[in-house]
Amino acid sequence: MLKSRACAALTAPMLLLLSILLPGASCAPPAPWIWKAPAPVTPLAEERTAAAAVEAAVSTAGCPYAALFFATTLLGIRSKAAFTPVVQLAYKQSLQRVAPGATFIPLAIGPQDTGQVVQTMAIFPGRFSPSLDAAQALAAKLRAGNLNTVFDERRFGRTHVEVLSQPFLADGSGKVLSGLPGSQPAGMITVVWYDKAPAQVTPALRAEYVAAIKALVPGAAVAYATHTVDGDWSGEAGGGSHYAALKLAMDTVITQADPTKLAAALETIRKQPGQVWPVWKFGQLHSSDGYGVRWLPRPGFASPCDVRTTLQLSGVVAGSFAFDAKARATYLSALRATLPDGTNTTLVSLTRVPHGWQVVTNTIYPDDQQASTLAFARKLLPSKDPLGRAAMGLNRPVFLTEATVTTGNRSAKVFANHVMLLDAHNTGATTGRATAADFPDKGFAQYEFQVRQVGCPSCPARVFRSNTPGADLSGLSSGALYNVTVVGITTNKARVAGYNWIAFRTQAVLVRLVRAAAATAACGNTALVTAGGFVGGVASPGAIFKYKFAARVISCSSCPVARAESLNGTATLASLQFGAQYNTTVEGTTKAGKVIPGSNWLLFKTVPAVRVSSTRALTSTRGTASASQTPAGAFARFRWFLRNVTGCACPSACCIAAETTRPSASFLKLRPNTTYAVTVTGVDSSGKAWPGCAGMTLKTIAESFAATPPVLPPPRPPSPPLPEPSSPPPTPPLPPSPLPPNASPPPLVLLDKAPPPSPMPLPPSPPAPSPSPPPPSPSPPPPSPSPPLQAPPPPLPSPPPPSPAPSPLPPPVFENGGPTPACTCGWVARFDVGFVSVGGADLVSTLGYTCSSGETHPDPAAASINLSKNDTTVAVGAGR
Repeated sequence: MLKSRACAALTAPMLLLLSILLPGASCAPPAPWIWKAPAPVTPLAEERTAAAAVEAAVSTAGCPYAALFFATTLLGIRSKAAFTPVVQLAYKQSLQRVAPGATFIPLAIGPQDTGQVVQTMAIFPGRFSPSLDAAQALAAKLRAGNLNTVFDERRFGRTHVEVLSQPFLADGSGKVLSGLPGSQPAGMITVVWYDKAPAQVTPALRAEYVAAIKALVPGAAVAYATHTVDGDWSGEAGGGSHYAALKLAMDTVITQADPTKLAAALETIRKQPGQVWPVWKFGQLHSSDGYGVRWLPRPGFASPCDVRTTLQLSGVVAGSFAFDAKARATYLSALRATLPDGTNTTLVSLTRVPHGWQVVTNTIYPDDQQASTLAFARKLLPSKDPLGRAAMGLNRPVFLTEATVTTGNRSAKVFANHVMLLDAHNTGATTGRATAADFPDKGFAQYEFQVRQVGCPSCPARVFRSNTPGADLSGLSSGALYNVTVVGITTNKARVAGYNWIAFRTQAVLVRLVRAAAATAACGNTALVTAGGFVGGVASPGAIFKYKFAARVISCSSCPVARAESLNGTATLASLQFGAQYNTTVEGTTKAGKVIPGSNWLLFKTVPAVRVSSTRALTSTRGTASASQTPAGAFARFRWFLRNVTGCACPSACCIAAETTRPSASFLKLRPNTTYAVTVTGVDSSGKAWPGCAGMTLKTIAESFAATPPVLPPPRPPSPPLPEPSSPPPTPPLPPSPLPPNASPPPLVLLDKAPPPSPMPLPPSPPAPSPSPPPPSPSPPPPSPSPPLQAPPPPLPSPPPPSPAPSPLPPPVFENGGPTPACTCGWVARFDVGFVSVGGADLVSTLGYTCSSGETHPDPAAASINLSKNDTTVAVGAGR
């Protein structure tokens, strides 16, 4: 702080005098840190020695090439030990991607910032003029920065250029060539502004920078190019660290001076920069190792080696393998055996490319052989085996794609395109995929794949064209072997046959039955079958065009075969035998017409069948029916059903059912002159019921009725009453009958008499109106000429009061001496009765009845009975 105030009190003349008397004195602001020269670098002798050995072995030893020196800081490489041979190879390959064709030689390595700095020499072989252009292009790329896109930051860390020279003359080992005609010495050094940001280095300050160098080397010419330097700047004395601090670097070239003076000036700039650029004015300027005196080509420089003919060949070795030292030696040996005697061939570069390795070689002829070498290249490049068959081993073909023949200022290029199949495989039963590779990449406008079926000379070849080196193959036959070739078509329609062919077999199509099941409905004599086409175990609906099914009865060669066809894999087999076991097979036909037998078979069994085969009416109330079953003995029991054709459906109260163990049945108590529908159901041994296939009708015989009074049926023991929600009050007992024990029952029933017992209790009838009692007779009536049938019964007491109506039940009606359902559908809901005078007493006679369905039935026996003289007809309801 005191120093700053003292300097502030000095005038400008005093400051000038102070700077002259005390060169080290300065009133400039203190530096953020004290600069410290980096540690010296360690030479990488192995790379340099190998390059020198290669240079000594070729005939171009001593030929000048354009060279470029630069030093890169790799912050991710913490020590020299971390810069292993593998890392060195990755380092050179990263640079070769920026400058293909150049040779990179790591010269030395040393600590820089928090990483390592690698000094590198780039050599550009070949004719000097093109190599000089390539060197200048690389210098421009390095000077532009953004090297993190060139070097993998995961391996090398952040990377930037420390030192960068101008292109100069060197031999193949990186040794600087001096004194060649057309060249001049130049001192090259990179100086960095450490105290100023790039924007603070103004044009005026740069001009003073150049003037200071000219003052150091009188008469010299000074040129410079700039690039920025970033990285980790480690300071001392508590200066701290500045990350990613951009600094301006001046890549300076000093010419038009004696090499000795240039070397001395570079030493001063390197070790005492403050004497050249005062710190108080310029701040701290420092340089790194990598400076030196090198020789620049003047305009019009001609290399003495350019009068020789050189042949640069670029080829690709296809395949995925490690191109090691043995592979390199094999390649060079095969190439040298192909070239004329007296030539010298060296490896220029080796780069990994898609589908192989790109190899660039340089061959130098002893003299001018431009014409013959050009003719040789035009013959060599189109060859499928330019270095001999399997020169690099099986499945490693060599393709030469470009040749450059140069002699002096004369140069000519030859190009060749090559294509080879990489793969051909099936993607299904009728499809496949073929892939090719072209050399160089994208060398053809169109690709033509030809597919031929092996073992079928009459089968035409299928051609597939594509704008890319890959095509989908379709329309092939399943399970067939094919050979695939490829042809490349250039933009000018030139056709180049492929290097190889590949065979593949399409997947076989399997036709397999998926389901075969007989119909389960009654009388079903059909079966549903389903099949499918399978490719590689996966269902492929489009693999089969048509399916043909066949079903044969097992153990019956004479039985007819059921057949069916389908386009969708599902069909119905008809006209099958009942209860038979069938073996089902299938075959498929592809769209190409190839028939493929099925790979499996399935069994199914048709259902048994039973049907009414005959019916017969024996009497007006009896009948029989027989059934047929297929196969014989298929059923253990038979369930029979009779239904009046005009009534309701079975099962119901109006349907007669019976069960037998034989295929026949007898039916009793039918209605006369009535048509019944007879059906049967078969029950197999497992208890499963199979409805009959067909039924028949049975019509009972008509019965004639005599005109006699109705005869009541004899009494039967009463059936137990059905449970009711609430029991009605009991009916009063009837008085004892006055008839003798053996007397016949009266033909008519008195109104107030209870009806005879029945199998099922009848609902009580509502009370009928009591008739008027007859007038008392003063004397007994005279005897009749004919004895009466029976004595008139004594008068009955008045009927009891009506009881509550029970819940309705369908009562049976007794006809023809036995219980028979009187209603076709429903039950008897009402009896119609009338009165007839017998022996001076009014008796009740039934006239007919009405069913719950509305159906009415007259009583034929009542047709001949004369009603009482007063013609009184009373309807008494029975039931409801």
